[in-house]
Amino acid sequence: MDKKQYGWAICMACALLLFCTAGLAQTGFSAYQPYLTRIGGLTNTQASTVVLFRNLFGLAGMLAVTPLIRRFEVRRIVTCGILLCGVSFLAYGFSRSFFGYCGAAALSGCALGLGGMIPASVLISRWFNEHRGLALGICMAATGLSVIVASPIITLLVSRVSL
Repeated sequence: MDKKQYGWAICMACALLLFCTAGLAQTGFSAYQPYLTRIGGLTNTQASTVVLFRNLFGLAGMLAVTPLIRRFEVRRIVTCGILLCGVSFLAYGFSRSFFGYCGAAALSGCALGLGGMIPASVLISRWFNEHRGLALGICMAATGLSVIVASPIITLLVSRVSL
């Protein structure tokens, strides 16, 4: 595979990364909100506080990601980000208390910082001299696509199986 074709493979991998970290765990989180109050037993204030924790830890992750990329390889940082995203969903699934949901939200916020747009932009910039904007646009479109594709599936699964 030549560099041009491999660049598009990197673009699709970054789109999948953003589909999960920025889409499922962040943008599409509103699909989980009513179930956190109804099934999770949280009040509306607590459910909103979970989002606050996610956003605060997302900010911390975004502030930390650039120094981490300088110190470690960007692939390792992205791998940690996607693993944190998976662990955060496991933590959400096993949580039975407000503090458990806050911990899961902190993990998903860190996942966004470590596996979000900043490292995806670094990867795209390394592989694209031309069509960089197009590649970044495709990656960002994956976050919206996750809401369109995953939200109905999530709603169906939660209503039929459980949160």
